[in-house]
Amino acid sequence: MGKKCDLSDFYRGMIVGARQGGVSISETADLVGFSRTTVSRVYREWCEKQKTSSERQFSGRKRLVNESG
Repeated sequence: MGKKCDLSDFYRGMIVGARQGGVSISETADLVGFSRTTVSRVYREWCEKQKTSSERQFSGRKRLVNESG
């Protein structure tokens, strides 16, 4: 696979839904096109925190200049 990137909420929901429906990790990975590790991590995060969205979009350095100047 290529570089690591954020999963969209759609794919996270697909992973959780498939796993809740009884689909195996390998079959889910084939279905969504991501690695088994990714599928496992997303589902484990959902089981622990009931969270399917990524918070990475809010990470990083804050902007030095705002809209007002």
